[in-house]
Amino acid sequence: MENLTLIDYLFLYSLISIWIVLLINILLATNGYMYYMKINKIKIQLIEDKKCPFVSILVPAHNEEKVIYKTVRALLLLNYPKDKMELIVINDNSNDNTAEELKK
Repeated sequence: MENLTLIDYLFLYSLISIWIVLLINILLATNGYMYYMKINKIKIQLIEDKKCPFVSILVPAHNEEKVIYKTVRALLLLNYPKDKMELIVINDNSNDNTAEELKK
């Protein structure tokens, strides 16, 4: 059997280190995916109407033509009783088609 040199030992050390890091990353990715799947199964329950205060959501909009439709749509899809909230969008003298997008 041949004697191993310092370079051979360094090569073996680096090879083993790379495989250990790879296995740890596979383990972390697998557990992260399992946790993500577990969280997705939990359904968000609607809050009881009695406990919810009335809220007003104010959205200032100045030249927001590209994003205002998605913003308002996302706010309307909130998990909150519809009779306990109001949504007010303030069109602040926009120069683009923000008003037309809000009418949609």
